[in-house]
Amino acid sequence: MLKQDQLRLRIGADKSIRPAYVSLGNCGLRQRASQVLDTFQAYLGSTRGELDEELARFVKGGGDLKINRGFVELALNLAQFEGATPGLAREVRAALFARGAAHFPLGLGDGPDRHAMVAEVARQFGHSTAEVERLMFADLKEAQVLERSSSLEPIPFMERYNLALAQGLLVHAVSVDVVLRNASATRLRQLFRYLKFFELLFDIESDGDALLVHIDGPMSVLKQTKGYGVKLATFLPALLLLDDFELAADVRWKRRRYSFVVTPADGLVSHYAPKGGWVPRELLQLRSRLDELLPPEVKVKEAAHVVSLGGRNVYVPDLEFRGYGKRAFLEVMWPWKKLKWSRYYEQFANHAPPNAFLCLSTKVASKTFQKTNKDPRVIYYRATPLADRVAQAVVAFLAGQEN
Repeated sequence: MLKQDQLRLRIGADKSIRPAYVSLGNCGLRQRASQVLDTFQAYLGSTRGELDEELARFVKGGGDLKINRGFVELALNLAQFEGATPGLAREVRAALFARGAAHFPLGLGDGPDRHAMVAEVARQFGHSTAEVERLMFADLKEAQVLERSSSLEPIPFMERYNLALAQGLLVHAVSVDVVLRNASATRLRQLFRYLKFFELLFDIESDGDALLVHIDGPMSVLKQTKGYGVKLATFLPALLLLDDFELAADVRWKRRRYSFVVTPADGLVSHYAPKGGWVPRELLQLRSRLDELLPPEVKVKEAAHVVSLGGRNVYVPDLEFRGYGKRAFLEVMWPWKKLKWSRYYEQFANHAPPNAFLCLSTKVASKTFQKTNKDPRVIYYRATPLADRVAQAVVAFLAGQEN
């Protein structure tokens, strides 16, 4: 995302605010994008200080200064710099300075000169004298070496720039309301998993065929405002994976409040991979086995349902069961998921409906939890989910039997 002084914005008389997105068809801007990308390629293996000097010339080389600065900032964010291990650089520098202080002034009398001292420190650390010279200040930012630059072509780079403009404005949001329409189960689950991954505070409700998601903005969070704002901005590309949405943000900009809207018509492009289509092999096996075990009155299918857990988390089931005039849902908690289980279960226990089940790996839940928790909605498994236990629990609920 871009910094505040790099944002190009348009403010309307109706108190609306929106980024001044660049046109992908602008030949002059494509050339500027190509120039900054070529500069990074040309300076591979050079230091950050050397690259910064050339980038300063690029910024002042003509055109819109904010666009030039934004292109540079984006290219820097996409690049990778490598510096020396800070501890090693400090140790080498301390050894050199200690010897220099002991023999000050260098090169006078019978004491060692500078080259001799560098050679002595090189022998101490097992490096060449040239490597010691490099390590002396190698932990400083300007001494970092450009190891990798963006591989994007000019047009995709400009698309990322437009996205970075929107993200830079979203950092200043007080609140965000998202309307989702016609979202597939796969995309819906992926979106809410991103919400959970970035630890955003949200709540959801249904409005006919639409799903309304209210997200607290960084300006409404009392602590860690900057970090939370970055997470909210980083979530935006996940939303762009959907085909039909509207994001309306209440933005605080220079002590005034404005409305910022994003829809597919803005043409913003996500660089996130649509990974939600991947289904674990274990889930496919569970589904196949359930088809064999469930009575004819009960049908199982892929779930397209989301339940808010107090606005701080969300229950996203994998499977939906229908039978005896009722519905039940099952979310499988895979052991490879990065999840703070105790916190999640507290939210689940307090807010999930009676027809929400969890299939929980014993690798996730502690032994104490397994012994003391008597929630019939929690179904344990060790290696892979057990279809017979799932079928028994779900059918008992749907048929209204006692567990």
